[in-house]
Parts: sequence; structure tokens; C-alpha cells
Amino acid sequence: MTFRFVSMLVVAALAGPMASAADGSLEAKAVAGLMAGGKVIVLRHANSPAGQAGAVGMTAGCRLADGRGLDAIGFAQARAMGAYLAEAGIRISAVYTSEMCRAWDTARLASSGGEAAAVEALVSTDAAIVDAFKTQLEAEIVEDCLDGVCGNILLASHSNVVPQFGAIPAEGEPETPSGALYVVDPATWTALGRVDFMVQTGDDPMSARH
Repeated sequence: MTFRFVSMLVVAALAGPMASAADGSLEAKAVAGLMAGGKVIVLRHANSPAGQAGAVGMTAGCRLADGRGLDAIGFAQARAMGAYLAEAGIRISAVYTSEMCRAWDTARLASSGGEAAAVEALVSTDAAIVDAFKTQLEAEIVEDCLDGVCGNILLASHSNVVPQFGAIPAEGEPETPSGALYVVDPATWTALGRVDFMVQTGDDPMSARH
């Protein structure tokens, strides 16, 4: 089976629902924001269907849920995200993840092999824990920008957690999808936009987004 990826930018109004956009200039603006730095890249882990017979975790120390690692599409998605960010020249200054293998593997591949740290806030829905971590991230971004060259922070987590960091599903989506890269402004913790990594396989050229 072969894979082909199509990126689609979804641009979010700060006070309104997300809407699809095909205008390439909008994607260029989102990338420009990341190149300027000081943003947070928020990811739900890449594709990871439940009940896998041979689920694997590729990162030492990650926790593998029963039957729940990245599948072949998930690994390809995460690598595609990493290639996308690297080719655009996006600087990533820090990477944080859930301890689960499907999130940790996504974080490492999306950051092109960057070292990721597992934190409690990325597996928690406790507002106090999440808010404390947001405060930490805001301080890290300020410190990182002191020399005038700002990086971005990448977070990888789960569908019930990422909305707390601005990765809110679009209208009609039951949950934040896998394979969606959200660009979040930490000043307001709202998404400026997102890039979806849509999968088409050689077996099914019209396969659904994962």
C-alpha cells in the first residue's frame, strides 16, 4: 500500500467556527506566523485505531496502551508533519508530550527527532494542572524570545486534552481529529489555523481523512 499526503489549511476566526480554505496564501500566512515564532503547535496524536493486533511503541520509556499505538498511517502522518515543518524552516524550541506511546512517537516524528518530555498536563483534564502548565509554557516562550529569535513549542496529546490548549474541533467534527496540526497563540490560547494531513492510499485514491 502506498500513501500520498495532501495538506489542507483550515483557518479559524478567533471568535467563530472553523472553516475550510483552499487559498494557498492563507497557509503561507500561518507558516509565516510559525517562522516568526512564539507560537504553540498542538497535535492530537497521529492515526491510532483501537484493537491493533501488533501495536508498537517506538520511543524508549513510553507507555503502550493495549492494542493502541500508531498504525502505518499514523507513523506516515507524523513523519509528514515533521517534513512539512522542517521544509518550511519552522524552529521548534521545546517538545512536550503525553506519556502514551501514540503521542510520544507522534511528538518525536513531528519534531524530526527532537527530544520530547512527558508531562502530566498532557494526559489531564484537571484545570489547575493544565493552567499551571500553560503558565510555564508562556514563561518559556518569553525567555526563548529574549534574544530576538523566537522558537515554537510543540505539544502532542489526546482528543480529550488538546481542546484545553486551543485545538478545538471544527463545526461538525465529533472530536479533534488525528493528523491535524494546530497553530495556537499562547496569548489567548486560541487557534490561528490548522493544517490537516489527509491520507490517500494507492488502493483507495478517495480514502477519508484520518
